[in-house]
Amino acid sequence: MGERFLRWFDTGLWAAHGLVFDIGNATRNALDRISLGTPAGEAGGRDPYDNGNGSLMRILPVVLASFQIDEDTFITRLERASAITHGHARSKMACVFFGFIARALLGGLTREDALRQAQACFAGSYERSGEFPHFAAVMRDDFASTSERRIESGGYVIDTLTASIWCLLTTNSFSDCVLKAVNLGDDTDTTGCVAGGLAGVFYGVEAIPADWLAALPRQEDLRTLFSQFGKSLSEP
Repeated sequence: MGERFLRWFDTGLWAAHGLVFDIGNATRNALDRISLGTPAGEAGGRDPYDNGNGSLMRILPVVLASFQIDEDTFITRLERASAITHGHARSKMACVFFGFIARALLGGLTREDALRQAQACFAGSYERSGEFPHFAAVMRDDFASTSERRIESGGYVIDTLTASIWCLLTTNSFSDCVLKAVNLGDDTDTTGCVAGGLAGVFYGVEAIPADWLAALPRQEDLRTLFSQFGKSLSEP
Protein backbone atom coordinates (compact mmCIF):
# COMPACT_ATOMS: atom_id res chain seq x y z
CA MET A 1 0.00 0.00 0.00
CA GLY A 2 2.81 2.37 0.82
CA GLU A 3 4.39 1.84 -2.60
CA ARG A 4 1.05 2.44 -4.33
CA PHE A 5 0.53 5.63 -2.33
CA LEU A 6 3.92 6.85 -3.51
CA ARG A 7 2.96 6.12 -7.11
CA TRP A 8 -0.20 8.17 -6.60
CA PHE A 9 1.84 10.98 -5.05
CA ASP A 10 4.65 10.94 -7.63
CA THR A 11 2.85 10.04 -10.87
CA GLY A 12 -0.88 10.52 -10.24
CA LEU A 13 -1.71 6.79 -10.17
CA TRP A 14 -5.53 6.54 -10.03
CA ALA A 15 -5.92 10.29 -9.66
CA ALA A 16 -9.11 11.40 -11.40
CA HIS A 17 -7.27 13.27 -14.13
CA GLY A 18 -3.76 11.93 -13.60
CA LEU A 19 -2.80 14.80 -11.32
CA VAL A 20 -2.68 15.05 -7.52
CA PHE A 21 -4.28 18.41 -6.82
CA ASP A 22 -4.75 18.28 -3.04
CA ILE A 23 -2.91 16.51 -0.24
CA GLY A 24 -2.97 17.04 3.51
CA ASN A 25 0.17 17.86 5.44
CA ALA A 26 0.07 14.66 7.50
CA THR A 27 -0.23 12.52 4.36
CA ARG A 28 2.50 14.47 2.56
CA ASN A 29 4.88 14.12 5.49
CA ALA A 30 4.18 10.40 5.81
CA LEU A 31 4.79 9.74 2.12
CA ASP A 32 8.01 11.74 2.30
CA ARG A 33 9.13 9.44 5.12
CA ILE A 34 8.30 6.34 3.07
CA SER A 35 10.26 7.70 0.11
CA LEU A 36 13.26 8.10 2.44
CA GLY A 37 13.06 4.50 3.63
CA THR A 38 10.71 4.51 6.61
CA PRO A 39 8.58 1.31 6.63
CA ALA A 40 5.05 2.17 5.53
CA GLY A 41 3.47 0.92 8.74
CA GLU A 42 5.59 3.35 10.75
CA ALA A 43 5.33 6.39 8.50
CA GLY A 44 2.16 8.03 9.80
CA GLY A 45 2.52 10.88 12.28
CA ARG A 46 1.78 10.05 15.91
CA ASP A 47 1.36 13.52 17.38
CA PRO A 48 -2.13 14.62 18.53
CA TYR A 49 -1.96 17.32 15.87
CA ASP A 50 -1.63 14.62 13.19
CA ASN A 51 -5.26 13.55 13.61
CA GLY A 52 -6.61 14.77 10.31
CA ASN A 53 -9.17 12.75 8.38
CA GLY A 54 -6.92 11.45 5.61
CA SER A 55 -6.84 7.79 6.64
CA LEU A 56 -10.54 7.71 7.50
CA MET A 57 -11.54 8.88 4.03
CA ARG A 58 -9.69 5.98 2.35
CA ILE A 59 -10.39 3.14 4.77
CA LEU A 60 -13.60 1.72 3.22
CA PRO A 61 -11.89 -0.60 0.67
CA VAL A 62 -9.92 -2.15 3.54
CA VAL A 63 -13.19 -2.69 5.41
CA LEU A 64 -14.79 -4.31 2.37
CA ALA A 65 -11.81 -6.58 1.82
CA SER A 66 -11.76 -7.64 5.47
CA PHE A 67 -15.32 -7.65 6.78
CA GLN A 68 -15.65 -11.45 6.91
CA ILE A 69 -12.53 -12.11 8.99
CA ASP A 70 -12.35 -12.39 12.77
CA GLU A 71 -12.68 -9.20 14.79
CA ASP A 72 -9.10 -9.04 16.11
CA THR A 73 -7.62 -9.35 12.61
CA PHE A 74 -10.19 -6.88 11.28
CA ILE A 75 -9.09 -4.29 13.85
CA THR A 76 -5.40 -4.91 13.18
CA ARG A 77 -5.80 -4.49 9.42
CA LEU A 78 -7.64 -1.20 9.77
CA GLU A 79 -5.15 0.16 12.29
CA ARG A 80 -2.20 -0.81 10.09
CA ALA A 81 -3.79 0.72 7.00
CA SER A 82 -4.41 3.97 8.86
CA ALA A 83 -0.87 4.08 10.23
CA ILE A 84 0.64 4.46 6.76
CA THR A 85 -0.35 8.13 6.86
CA HIS A 86 -2.02 8.63 10.27
CA GLY A 87 -0.38 6.69 13.07
CA HIS A 88 -1.89 8.30 16.16
CA ALA A 89 -4.18 6.02 18.15
CA ARG A 90 -7.13 8.38 17.71
CA SER A 91 -6.99 8.20 13.92
CA LYS A 92 -6.60 4.43 13.96
CA MET A 93 -9.52 4.07 16.36
CA ALA A 94 -11.70 6.31 14.18
CA CYS A 95 -11.03 4.02 11.23
CA VAL A 96 -12.00 1.03 13.34
CA PHE A 97 -15.25 2.64 14.54
CA PHE A 98 -16.12 3.40 10.93
CA GLY A 99 -15.22 -0.17 10.07
CA PHE A 100 -17.48 -1.56 12.78
CA ILE A 101 -20.52 0.36 11.58
CA ALA A 102 -19.85 -0.40 7.90
CA ARG A 103 -19.38 -4.06 8.76
CA ALA A 104 -22.69 -4.11 10.61
CA LEU A 105 -24.46 -2.46 7.66
CA LEU A 106 -22.95 -5.05 5.33
CA GLY A 107 -24.42 -7.69 7.62
CA GLY A 108 -27.90 -6.35 6.95
CA LEU A 109 -28.55 -4.41 10.15
CA THR A 110 -30.57 -1.21 10.22
CA ARG A 111 -28.66 2.03 10.63
CA GLU A 112 -29.65 2.30 14.29
CA ASP A 113 -28.78 -1.32 15.08
CA ALA A 114 -25.50 -0.99 13.18
CA LEU A 115 -24.56 1.99 15.32
CA ARG A 116 -25.43 0.13 18.52
CA GLN A 117 -23.37 -2.87 17.44
CA ALA A 118 -20.46 -0.63 16.50
CA GLN A 119 -20.64 1.12 19.87
CA ALA A 120 -20.59 -2.22 21.71
CA CYS A 121 -17.67 -3.59 19.69
CA PHE A 122 -15.74 -0.35 20.02
CA ALA A 123 -16.22 -0.19 23.78
CA GLY A 124 -15.15 -3.81 24.10
CA SER A 125 -11.93 -3.09 22.24
CA TYR A 126 -10.96 0.39 23.44
CA GLU A 127 -12.82 1.31 26.62
CA ARG A 128 -9.58 1.28 28.62
CA SER A 129 -7.73 3.44 26.09
CA GLY A 130 -6.92 6.99 27.09
CA GLU A 131 -8.29 8.02 23.69
CA PHE A 132 -11.74 6.56 24.34
CA PRO A 133 -13.25 9.79 25.77
CA HIS A 134 -12.65 11.56 22.43
CA PHE A 135 -15.39 9.35 20.96
CA ALA A 136 -18.04 10.41 23.46
CA ALA A 137 -20.32 11.96 20.82
CA VAL A 138 -20.68 8.81 18.69
CA MET A 139 -21.02 6.63 21.79
CA ARG A 140 -24.10 8.44 23.05
CA ASP A 141 -27.39 6.50 23.09
CA ASP A 142 -29.19 9.54 21.67
CA PHE A 143 -26.53 10.38 19.08
CA ALA A 144 -29.02 10.46 16.18
CA SER A 145 -30.98 13.26 17.86
CA THR A 146 -27.94 15.56 18.05
CA SER A 147 -28.74 19.05 16.78
CA GLU A 148 -27.05 20.07 13.53
CA ARG A 149 -25.52 23.10 15.22
CA ARG A 150 -23.45 20.70 17.34
CA ILE A 151 -22.08 18.82 14.31
CA GLU A 152 -18.63 19.97 13.21
CA SER A 153 -17.32 19.10 9.76
CA GLY A 154 -13.74 20.30 9.60
CA GLY A 155 -10.61 18.29 8.91
CA TYR A 156 -10.31 16.75 12.38
CA VAL A 157 -10.86 12.99 12.21
CA ILE A 158 -13.36 12.90 15.08
CA ASP A 159 -15.44 15.64 13.45
CA THR A 160 -15.51 13.79 10.13
CA LEU A 161 -16.44 10.48 11.74
CA THR A 162 -19.19 12.11 13.80
CA ALA A 163 -20.63 14.15 10.94
CA SER A 164 -20.67 11.27 8.46
CA ILE A 165 -22.50 8.88 10.79
CA TRP A 166 -24.94 11.62 11.81
CA CYS A 167 -25.74 12.33 8.14
CA LEU A 168 -26.45 8.64 7.54
CA LEU A 169 -28.75 8.44 10.56
CA THR A 170 -30.71 11.62 9.80
CA THR A 171 -31.49 11.10 6.09
CA ASN A 172 -33.35 8.49 4.09
CA SER A 173 -31.54 8.18 0.76
CA PHE A 174 -28.03 8.04 -0.65
CA SER A 175 -28.26 11.45 -2.29
CA ASP A 176 -29.80 13.15 0.74
CA CYS A 177 -27.04 11.76 2.96
CA VAL A 178 -24.24 13.00 0.71
CA LEU A 179 -25.85 16.38 0.09
CA LYS A 180 -26.40 16.89 3.80
CA ALA A 181 -22.76 16.05 4.46
CA VAL A 182 -21.51 18.45 1.80
CA ASN A 183 -23.82 21.23 2.95
CA LEU A 184 -22.39 21.12 6.46
CA GLY A 185 -19.52 23.10 4.97
CA ASP A 186 -15.84 23.22 5.96
CA ASP A 187 -14.08 20.05 4.70
CA THR A 188 -16.93 19.22 2.34
CA ASP A 189 -15.24 16.72 0.04
CA THR A 190 -13.97 14.48 2.81
CA THR A 191 -17.17 14.57 4.86
CA GLY A 192 -19.11 13.77 1.69
CA CYS A 193 -16.71 10.94 0.89
CA VAL A 194 -16.97 9.27 4.30
CA ALA A 195 -20.74 9.76 4.59
CA GLY A 196 -21.15 8.57 0.99
CA GLY A 197 -19.20 5.42 1.78
CA LEU A 198 -21.58 4.50 4.57
CA ALA A 199 -24.61 5.43 2.47
CA GLY A 200 -23.31 3.35 -0.42
CA VAL A 201 -22.92 0.32 1.81
CA PHE A 202 -26.43 0.78 3.22
CA TYR A 203 -28.42 1.76 0.10
CA GLY A 204 -26.39 0.00 -2.62
CA VAL A 205 -24.99 1.20 -5.92
CA GLU A 206 -28.43 1.32 -7.52
CA ALA A 207 -29.32 4.19 -5.17
CA ILE A 208 -26.62 6.48 -6.56
CA PRO A 209 -28.16 9.02 -9.00
CA ALA A 210 -27.35 8.16 -12.60
CA ASP A 211 -26.22 11.69 -13.40
CA TRP A 212 -23.73 11.54 -10.52
CA LEU A 213 -22.23 8.34 -11.90
CA ALA A 214 -22.15 9.77 -15.41
CA ALA A 215 -20.04 12.70 -14.20
CA LEU A 216 -17.22 10.45 -12.96
CA PRO A 217 -14.01 10.47 -15.03
CA ARG A 218 -12.26 7.29 -16.21
CA GLN A 219 -15.48 5.29 -16.45
CA GLU A 220 -13.95 2.23 -18.12
CA ASP A 221 -11.05 2.15 -15.67
CA LEU A 222 -13.46 2.34 -12.77
CA ARG A 223 -15.62 -0.49 -14.07
CA THR A 224 -12.54 -2.68 -14.53
CA LEU A 225 -11.20 -1.82 -11.09
CA PHE A 226 -14.51 -2.48 -9.35
CA SER A 227 -14.98 -5.74 -11.24
CA GLN A 228 -11.55 -6.98 -10.19
CA PHE A 229 -12.13 -5.90 -6.59
CA GLY A 230 -15.52 -7.59 -6.45
CA LYS A 231 -14.06 -10.79 -7.88
CA SER A 232 -11.30 -10.79 -5.28
CA LEU A 233 -13.90 -10.52 -2.49
CA SER A 234 -15.77 -13.57 -3.77
CA GLU A 235 -12.68 -15.77 -3.91
CA PRO A 236 -11.90 -18.03 -0.91
